[in-house]
Amino acid sequence: MQGRISLVGMEFYAYHGFYESERSSGNYFEVDAHADLNPSTPEDSDKLSNTVNYEVMYAIVHRVMQESHQLLETLCQLIATEIKQSDSRIICVVVTVKKKQPPLGGKVAYSAYTLTLE
Repeated sequence: MQGRISLVGMEFYAYHGFYESERSSGNYFEVDAHADLNPSTPEDSDKLSNTVNYEVMYAIVHRVMQESHQLLETLCQLIATEIKQSDSRIICVVVTVKKKQPPLGGKVAYSAYTLTLE
């Protein structure tokens, strides 16, 4: 049996991008983070201490998003690694970072990168 904790649609205004202009002006980003885990036994399942605390997951994402990085790939790697290391019950982390309206010279809703860390 396996369970999944998900935080979907976390929004941040942050200063990431390959170009200096992106890192100085900033942009809107959306992050989805999923942590797969082996759930506790049913008799213990109603205790927060027996699962992954999604407040901890959010705090990790928030902190990493406040740093400045050039690549979405780097953001995903940092977030996924820290979430996985935050709780020994986590067996897999999937993180997607979306950059809203990337500067590509045309209308694009977002660019995105997804990383799975097992």
